[in-house]
Amino acid sequence: MARPERHDVEYFPFLVKQGKTLTVLHNKYGLEGIGFFTNVMRFFAITPDHHYCIKNESDMMHFISVVGINDDAKAIDMIELMVKTEKLDKELWENHKVIVCPAFIESIKDAYKRRANDIITVEEIRAKYQGSGVIVAKNDTETPQGVNSDDNNPQKRKEKKRKEKSKEEKRKKELSPEMRDALILSELLLTSHRKEIPDYLSGKDDEQTINSWAQDIEKIIRLDKKSPDVIRQVILWAKTPGCFWFPNIQSGSKLRKQFETLYSQMITDNKKNGKGSQPFKIGADKAAAENVDKYFK
Repeated sequence: MARPERHDVEYFPFLVKQGKTLTVLHNKYGLEGIGFFTNVMRFFAITPDHHYCIKNESDMMHFISVVGINDDAKAIDMIELMVKTEKLDKELWENHKVIVCPAFIESIKDAYKRRANDIITVEEIRAKYQGSGVIVAKNDTETPQGVNSDDNNPQKRKEKKRKEKSKEEKRKKELSPEMRDALILSELLLTSHRKEIPDYLSGKDDEQTINSWAQDIEKIIRLDKKSPDVIRQVILWAKTPGCFWFPNIQSGSKLRKQFETLYSQMITDNKKNGKGSQPFKIGADKAAAENVDKYFK
C-alpha cells in the first residue's frame, strides 16, 4: 500500500549567510529578532501545508506561544517587517491574515520528491483562501482554519477519492518491471545484512532506504544488463557471514560499483567449493513481488 500523505517536514535548510530580513530583524530586535525568524521557519516546517492563518485571538495566542513572543503587537510588527522585506507573501497577509514564506516552500521541495503528494504552492494557498471567505477576523461565517469547504459536500468528497485512487493506479502502472525487481533486491540487501546485525539502520525509515538503494540496483538491471536472478545470487554471496564483502556492501550504489568484482569472486569461490550456481526466479517469489506495492510513495 502507498504511504500516507504527509504535508509537513522534519527539517529545513538554514543558510549561514544572513539575508536582508534576518539583518533587519536583528538590527531592530537583537537576538529576539533572530529567535523569532528561526522559530517562524520551524513553525512553517511542522504546520500542515507550511502556512498559517491568524484570523482570531485564539490563532494569535497559539502562534506567539510557538514562536516565543509574549507581545501580540511586537509579533505583528515583526510579521509586517518580514512582509516589507518580501520574506512573507504580502497579498496573503494583507488580504487574509495568512503567513507563508515562498522561499521556505521552495527550499523544502526535495523532501516531497518521494511522496505520494506534491508540495503545496503559493498559488494553491491563495486559491484556498480566496474561496474560503477568510479575509478578516470578524466574520463568524469564516471557514475554520484547515477545513476545506469541499469536505462537507459528499459528492465532492467522492470525486476527490476517485481522483486519488486513479492517481495511485496510474503510478503503479508506470512502475517498470526493472524497478519492481530492484525494490525486491533492495529489500533483500537490507534484510540480509540485518540477519547478522539486527539493529542496522534501525533509526532510519526502511522504505526510504529501500527506495534509495533500488534506484542504483535498477541501473544494474537496465543499464548494466545484469539479470535480477544473478544480482540476487551476488547479494546472498556477499552477505554470507565472514565474507570480506559483508561490511563493504551497504547500499545500492556500492553494490553497483563493485558488482563486476563481486560476480567474478563469487564464481571463483563457488567453483573452488563445488557449489555451482543456485538459480532463482524473482518472478516466482510471489510474496516478495506483492510486497513491492508498499514502496509506492
